Amino acid sequence: MRTIAIFYSPGIGGSWHIHNALMKPGEGRQVIHFFVGDPAPDLAETVATHGFEHIRIPYRSRRSLFLAILRARRALKSRDVQVVHGHGVEGTMVGLIAALTAGIQERIHTRHHATMHHEGGPRRGVLVDRVTNGLSTTIIATCSNVSNCLTNLENVDPVKIRTLELRLDVEEFGKVSDSRVAAMRSRYELLPSQTIVGMITRFVWWKGVEYGLEAFTRFLTVDPDAVLVIAKPIGPHESVVRPLLDAIPGRNYRLIEHEQDIAALYKTFDFLVHLPV
Repeated sequence: MRTIAIFYSPGIGGSWHIHNALMKPGEGRQVIHFFVGDPAPDLAETVATHGFEHIRIPYRSRRSLFLAILRARRALKSRDVQVVHGHGVEGTMVGLIAALTAGIQERIHTRHHATMHHEGGPRRGVLVDRVTNGLSTTIIATCSNVSNCLTNLENVDPVKIRTLELRLDVEEFGKVSDSRVAAMRSRYELLPSQTIVGMITRFVWWKGVEYGLEAFTRFLTVDPDAVLVIAKPIGPHESVVRPLLDAIPGRNYRLIEHEQDIAALYKTFDFLVHLPV
């Protein structure tokens, strides 16, 4: 039996990770999910509901790193893991160092971000990226921008990069029935007469959520009945975002942790605020 350990950083979840967790690992393989810190509720619920084997590694801050690595290493060795795959900065760092010290030869991480540490900091982010690049035997780049960043800015050998282009089924967004849109409006109390502004974003610093909130606050002076819908409003940047949200009347915003029918949700939006990675 080939055992694969998947490490997740704190707050990771969403439809993509849920979809991957629900995929059958294949004959002769088993997957163990390692949650470093607290995962997003949707992913944790999915894993628990389906009875998937999972392990929680306590993690609060960088001060927890050493102990988290020791706990992860012990768990990897006791379960005879052959492959480790990391997602997110903390999960990848803990998982790959634990794997290296446990003698695990196949060490993979999915690189979800491109140049954000190079352009927006912090400087230690670039250092961490380089360390995880070195620890990995294979790096999965989620688009060509990520792949270019790895090769051109971080001097990663192209041989160990696999590019996996993540795409949406755009055609499905044009097949949304009126009844699905009506159900979505009813679920989240969104009236057809209101201007709906959508933001699909986690509360992480590189998304610039606070600037979107400041813009919406100004928009309310023009359209007092407008409603801001934030989907996936979780993450470590909440301490910065929350005061700005609290300054907006409760009737003017909705927070949606998880919505399965994302195409119908998009159909309720009059405007979409894109907050780039």
